Amino acid sequence: MEQSFRQALTISNGDFHIFYQSTVSLVLIALTIISIVFPIVKDWGKKRKASTTENQIIGMK
Repeated sequence: MEQSFRQALTISNGDFHIFYQSTVSLVLIALTIISIVFPIVKDWGKKRKASTTENQIIGMK
């Protein structure tokens, strides 16, 4: 795969635009970013919600 990456860059004269000029590659890039970011945001939301709930319980005492 690394060899194909280098070959694509050589053919495009070092221009990375070749990797995101087609719709299929843009969809794959978007799915990759979403699959990386979504779990991080989901965990952050759970921690924030737990922290808020914990603060409310402490405030009631």
